Amino acid sequence: MKEFWTEKYRPSSPLDYIFHDNALKQQVDEFLSTKNIPNLFFSGSPGTGKSSLARFLGKSVVEDIQDLKIINASINNKVEFIDNTIREFISTYSIGPYKVVILEEADYLSLSAQAVLRSYTEDYSDSVRFIITCNYSNKIMPAIKSRFIKFEFENLPYEDIASSLVTILKKE
Repeated sequence: MKEFWTEKYRPSSPLDYIFHDNALKQQVDEFLSTKNIPNLFFSGSPGTGKSSLARFLGKSVVEDIQDLKIINASINNKVEFIDNTIREFISTYSIGPYKVVILEEADYLSLSAQAVLRSYTEDYSDSVRFIITCNYSNKIMPAIKSRFIKFEFENLPYEDIASSLVTILKKE
């Protein structure tokens, strides 16, 4: 079966990931060493590594993959879907200390869906961590952003991208 290189070579650890600044790398190293994360909000241009970082952080801090839920909000952005899917997932017991919900492309969420999400961040703060990624942070309600640690992702240096692509081409 053929596989897209974007998925085949998606970074799965900090060693594979291209960090746009050292402060973010240090913060991620701390999250990974403690296996504890706050609610995280990643915003910035497409292709800057937001989803890749969210996914490997989520997979790294849960004790069992069953405690991780990834939702693409550009496809599933209706309030009913968000409410039912997230509520069903977070209302069950976790295997580890908490569950992680990753909402990719959260800037596509309707305002009603964002209101539901806001209430879940409040009601389940002891047992669930949320990681939100988006391209346009201005489309996310301030009431949600205030409950998250925010990271703005910048475009990566061309030299780092080229180096990574050369490594992939050599493997292929």
